[in-house]
Amino acid sequence: QNVYLNKFAPPAAQTTVTNAAPASDIKPTIANDVKPLSSTTLKKNNEKISAKEELVLLGDVDYRVSVNTKGGVISRTAIKEYRGRSTELLDMLISGGNQLELSAPTSEWAYLSQVVYKIETGNKENLTLVYQDENIAIRRSYKLDAKIFSVDHELSLQFKKTPPSYVFLGLRALKDIAKEHSENERRELFFNKAGAQDKWTVSDISAVKEDLGDLHWFGFSSRYFLNALVDKGSITHPQFRAAPVEGSGMVAADMVYKVSAPTLQVSSRLFYGPKDVEILKSASDRLGSA
Repeated sequence: QNVYLNKFAPPAAQTTVTNAAPASDIKPTIANDVKPLSSTTLKKNNEKISAKEELVLLGDVDYRVSVNTKGGVISRTAIKEYRGRSTELLDMLISGGNQLELSAPTSEWAYLSQVVYKIETGNKENLTLVYQDENIAIRRSYKLDAKIFSVDHELSLQFKKTPPSYVFLGLRALKDIAKEHSENERRELFFNKAGAQDKWTVSDISAVKEDLGDLHWFGFSSRYFLNALVDKGSITHPQFRAAPVEGSGMVAADMVYKVSAPTLQVSSRLFYGPKDVEILKSASDRLGSA
């Protein structure tokens, strides 16, 4: 883990921890790949992301989720050992630190992945984050269900100006991992769409790959564990894309939502846990095929 952090994580920012756990439980958020912007756009965007970030901890020592108010991402999920299977390296194998990252593929909206949200409400199992500027109002809620290794995520976007054509909601994972890790034997990116399931080997993703079918779920899978994002019946059906993130050693996989109105509502569930058939089905009947 230290090698992984030294190689891929930037120096840790000054971050406030809410419901604080020991410092060793907190993993720095990995930087995003953002295309160069004009000086005017960069200045405006920097003003939007300059607020102080916090880490909010949901759950307990058996299953703990760290939500970073910068970007609203889940920066770490920690699972206690499961049925004798070590979970120590899971974050390195199936998670890249920026889970549930919201982004848009235009320079004007690139700052969405970096905004710092305000905490509206929160407790041990629930959290609501909000953000607003002259362009957009965002509300995001997170509800932890440790029994099924899941976090329900509700996203509401209200655009005040011409929106981007698409927004992405995604997961990240390292592209290449040393083969000696047994959990790395079957490290694949699965995606499940209407009537079909497919997979790509994570280390083989060297260019943008897309599937235009209506997506049900996708996930990074190791031999015994899965990090998956399930669409829970959003009105706008997502499509799927995956691509290497330049200069980071990461692969980004995203649900792609077309924006055709001033508002967009997305309902999803993040599953991060063992590939136990009953647990998978409890988290979502669509995950049973994992």
